[in-house]
Amino acid sequence: MKYFGRIIVLLLVLMPSGASAEAPIWKVSKGDFELYIGGTIHILQEQDYPLPVEFERAYDAAEKLIFEVDIAQAASTEFQQRLLEKALYRDGSTLLSHLQPATLRKLQVFLAKRGLPLESMVAFKVGLLVTILTVNELSRHGIQGTGVDQFFNSRALKDQKQTAALETIEQQIDFLTSLGEGKEDELVLQTIDELENLVEEFSTLKSAWRRGDTQTLEDIGLKDFRAFPEAYQAVLVNRNRAWLPEIERMLEDEQIEYVLVGVLHLVGDDSVLAMLVARGYEVERFQDRAHHN
Repeated sequence: MKYFGRIIVLLLVLMPSGASAEAPIWKVSKGDFELYIGGTIHILQEQDYPLPVEFERAYDAAEKLIFEVDIAQAASTEFQQRLLEKALYRDGSTLLSHLQPATLRKLQVFLAKRGLPLESMVAFKVGLLVTILTVNELSRHGIQGTGVDQFFNSRALKDQKQTAALETIEQQIDFLTSLGEGKEDELVLQTIDELENLVEEFSTLKSAWRRGDTQTLEDIGLKDFRAFPEAYQAVLVNRNRAWLPEIERMLEDEQIEYVLVGVLHLVGDDSVLAMLVARGYEVERFQDRAHHN
């Protein structure tokens, strides 16, 4: 699960364990100000609920929820239309123009096995293509349920809690549609290879997430990804750095925020948490005391 796997799990990221060691929730503080940061998986199944109790306790303690992007906008027809506009080639070329014949043959065989005609995909840029293939593969295995972000966004709306986002819809669209530019063959070939073991990889990552096993998350989620410096920089490091000033501003007011981002943003030396520690903030694993005592 290399370049493709890391990116798609970030965009989207099966057996839930019983008693978790420590859920992927952290408390960040400086002086009298504090907030909570939770690592999420963007697609889950019904059996993954209820979530570890720490997710709920942090939600109860927070007055405002912060997501990577506005969840309602991301689900809107307007978003889908704008994504489609940017995901289509506008220079007269198609996917056929950007892939080598051998890659196209392998892609066509892969699509045919799943009843998907190549002709329906050739207008899309490679970033959207691999996303479609991934979502389709997860759906084939019944993995298509509500993720942590959607779950808590719905809760916040019901409870009339404030919400905000770290990125705009435009930033998300630009990020998605620019994936793989200049490395189309490499991305498509790795996507096809990795989709053969997607369910197993996803299950392992999800199990580590639920346990709050940051070492496994780093080993599985980041090790090979770091071999592709440009993608690693764009997908993780640049976005983490862009979010940092926003998070620091939250720690300058008395309101308690609950920041929910993809869990791979919270592990490793370039994580949001590592950046906060480097800036002098106290970062500690949040535990529900009643649950652990």
